[in-house]
Amino acid sequence: MPVTAHHKKHFFNQTRLHETNYRLLQQLLGNLEQITPYCHFELLENSLLHIEVKEKHRYTTMITLTLTLPHLTPFDTDLTIEARIYHDAHVVEVSHYQKHGRFAVQCDIPNRHGYHLDEKQQANKMLQESLRYSLRLLRNEGYQGKL
Repeated sequence: MPVTAHHKKHFFNQTRLHETNYRLLQQLLGNLEQITPYCHFELLENSLLHIEVKEKHRYTTMITLTLTLPHLTPFDTDLTIEARIYHDAHVVEVSHYQKHGRFAVQCDIPNRHGYHLDEKQQANKMLQESLRYSLRLLRNEGYQGKL
């Protein structure tokens, strides 16, 4: 029996998303292979962006990105994302966010964590949106980095 369009599973190309995240992080920080251990950006609207290197190896670097958005967040919680930079492949992949981590590419539904079917994809999109937002606020502030 031929597979019809509504029976095909839609697989999102996560590699493109990971490559875009690498490019955005590179625009923000410059050469990612020579990243400083701690970066701090004061954004518009009293927002702050902290990027801290947790591990640094020859081909990978693990970072923690913390975005403080006091004007948007009604809670006392900052957005915290841990991501691994793969220098040889030029990709960035989220490993944890808000103390959640180790996601499968597609999660079973239902699951004990309450993850969505595409939780890993959503976490990487959240990183992308956070980086774009930070770059936009820096651009408005007259940021002189690599944009």
